[in-house]
Amino acid sequence: MDKLRASEDFIKLIDGFLSKDVYQNAKRLVRDYKAIISEDRLFYLKGEGYRLFIEDRSNFYNVFYFIKKGLEGLSEVEIPNDKKSIIDYVYRDLDQEETAIIETLGYETYIERTSLSLGLDRVGGGGEYSFASHKDLETIFSLQEDHIDPYTGNALSKDELAEEIKNEKLLAVYEGDLLAGFIRFQIRGRDLELDNIVVADTFRGGGRAGQLIEGLIRLGRERDYNKINLWVRDGNIPAMGLYEKFNFKPTGYKCINYIRRGV
Repeated sequence: MDKLRASEDFIKLIDGFLSKDVYQNAKRLVRDYKAIISEDRLFYLKGEGYRLFIEDRSNFYNVFYFIKKGLEGLSEVEIPNDKKSIIDYVYRDLDQEETAIIETLGYETYIERTSLSLGLDRVGGGGEYSFASHKDLETIFSLQEDHIDPYTGNALSKDELAEEIKNEKLLAVYEGDLLAGFIRFQIRGRDLELDNIVVADTFRGGGRAGQLIEGLIRLGRERDYNKINLWVRDGNIPAMGLYEKFNFKPTGYKCINYIRRGV
């Protein structure tokens, strides 16, 4: 496994791997590779007919692939196994050949998720919102540790969360002076992407999750964004019920998160 040190090297590596004859799950990587390289966290494996890119997330690896259709012999590829690694397979129509390739690499299904979206032109004005402040950092980090999946939930380090708070990417709801819950989001073009929503156990059942959604809707409408997009874990009945209440609709995309458990 070699480290990528320059953005132009990434472009050279994927040359010839962007056609319809190639399986790939690298949409996010193509968007973020410059930042990941600048942080010295992107590695690669290459061979005849494939390119694998490995993002080091400290406690696990994210693996992105470009694999030419019909390629054999991938079971011999040596992906590092010193810690767990994750492959995300996003699809509209399940391709059994592609999933078989992922399994050949030593991965098994971890969780499955569904993509939902809410058009902000179809809803009312939303509710009041407050941005989280730096004094909430320890509580937010603790809630993330307790409630967000460490491999597929876009969990952040404490320093990364501090930066998100600074950049006003977290909304918070309070009970008196106590943080009751938060919602974390990203800006993707003219859309908002909901990363996490967490309400502390003590304050569940009081409508705080709905307040957070209403706040994000209002923020989105005030700033003239088009949609709120998110992924919800299949089988998470409370979350699915919450999003249905606010009229989020399936986009047609599904995701299988595969895991390789390592040593």
